[in-house]
Amino acid sequence: MRQITDSLGALAVMHRCGLLHFPRIDRSLATMAAARKYGPFAGAVHAHATRGLDATAISDERGGVTYIELDAASNALVRAWISDGVTPGSIVGVMARNHRGLVLTMVAAAKLDARLVMMNTGFAPRQLVEVAAREQVSAFVFDSEFAAVAAALPADVRRYLSWQDDPVQGIPTLDSAAAGFDRSAVPPPENFGGFVLLTSGTTGTPKGAPPRAHVTTGLRAIRRPSPVV
Repeated sequence: MRQITDSLGALAVMHRCGLLHFPRIDRSLATMAAARKYGPFAGAVHAHATRGLDATAISDERGGVTYIELDAASNALVRAWISDGVTPGSIVGVMARNHRGLVLTMVAAAKLDARLVMMNTGFAPRQLVEVAAREQVSAFVFDSEFAAVAAALPADVRRYLSWQDDPVQGIPTLDSAAAGFDRSAVPPPENFGGFVLLTSGTTGTPKGAPPRAHVTTGLRAIRRPSPVV
């Protein structure tokens, strides 16, 4: 009964967000099928891309990214990560503003079945190192403005730039890391990658709140600039 209730609640949220298309039942069924393959977040992107929807999925300071482009880029990034040793079940940290690089990281992590730890952009180096060690982060995605903070991580944590205002020596961007890799659909993961949100840290270093075991029916808006997914 709990699973049925969660599923109905999730479908209601997807409908309010325009991801289910009534009375176009065929489109709604395709979206639901994609969500079963890749999870509700990556699945919605994949469903729109499969329909050939060339509408803008994300708008940021660099312009627009379509659903087709986002889906293809995330497929290539998944393969690039696997080639680098970031495999299903890996823990990936991300410290980024709200832009295409963050959304691309979220979609790729879901398709890979990697757990994504959303780091506080206000972290000092010591806080980042403590949280990354406790959450067992093995790869880290960050904006170049946080390079000084990211430099405190152990050398064995693989790094990628999600947004580059200034080059960071030795750190590839997500785009350069994924360049040359197959952009076709990746096999569905055995499990969906989850998001780990951190507590406020009012009584110490922020701790990770593990992903819920069932589907969430709530959505939190993110601003500056706002991606439309």
